[in-house]
Amino acid sequence: MEPLVSVICVTRNHERFCIESLDSVLNQTYKNIEWIILDAASTDGTAELIDNWLVENNVNAIFLKEKELKPITVNLNKALTYAHGEYMQFLSLDDVLFNNKIEHQISVLENEQNIGIVLDNAEIIDSNGKFIKYFNFPNEILEIFTQKLFKSEIRKRCFVLLQASLIKLKTLKIVGKFDENLSIEDWDWFIRLSETDIELKYLNQIVVKYRALNSSLWYNRNYKLFNSHFKIIIKHRLYEKNTLRNNLDIFLNASGMSAKDKLKILLFIIFRLRIYSLALYQVTRSNKLYSKVFNWEYKFKLI
Repeated sequence: MEPLVSVICVTRNHERFCIESLDSVLNQTYKNIEWIILDAASTDGTAELIDNWLVENNVNAIFLKEKELKPITVNLNKALTYAHGEYMQFLSLDDVLFNNKIEHQISVLENEQNIGIVLDNAEIIDSNGKFIKYFNFPNEILEIFTQKLFKSEIRKRCFVLLQASLIKLKTLKIVGKFDENLSIEDWDWFIRLSETDIELKYLNQIVVKYRALNSSLWYNRNYKLFNSHFKIIIKHRLYEKNTLRNNLDIFLNASGMSAKDKLKILLFIIFRLRIYSLALYQVTRSNKLYSKVFNWEYKFKLI
């Protein structure tokens, strides 16, 4: 018998997109699927649409309806408690799976028992389904994939999506659930994965369409997302120059970010620099860094 795959769908205000997303799961060429859907306190007609769709398509699903808005990490962990599958597929109900996504990936996992997770690529699309760009592995990994290279590169930036992966349940148990102190789920989880001995396999195919909405963290690059990135940097001690530069560039050069959020990020960075400069002074009795920070704040009229 084919192994059971738990498809965990989380949605919030995806009234416009949820049917297409649900259809992409229903139309999978792989059929032994367990449906777990969590609505994260939607304020539009998403939940009602899903209810009707489940009845119309005779789909037996666990449908959880949250009354309070909580971080995606909290919602995913709650949905996971209902999962019984040997494999986990995560999906936001504004994204779209390619029809053979699960079959394509599970065939590899079943044939190569030493592999704990398969990784693939995605297309990024806009609210109208128009192609924006590919979300794939960096060139240095595309040329030759190794565990060691994945570990070093994932510490610099997140270049893989949960939606584009298929994960063995035992892999999830080893790596652990999602960090509920964060507002994003992918980067921290993949860093923790890279620190285990679990074998990965990169298949280098496009398997999902990831929708970048005006309301999404990916598009807005807001302070909430920045704060989660900073927490991850501190948590995993990602103090490499490339990591810090890449993450600052993501936010300070983001066209969709508000001036208010950019100012909050600037103040956040300055506050941290002041703490570090004072700590350096206590250790070395050198006030060079503190003086530079003070002059920078004065120059930009922040004090």
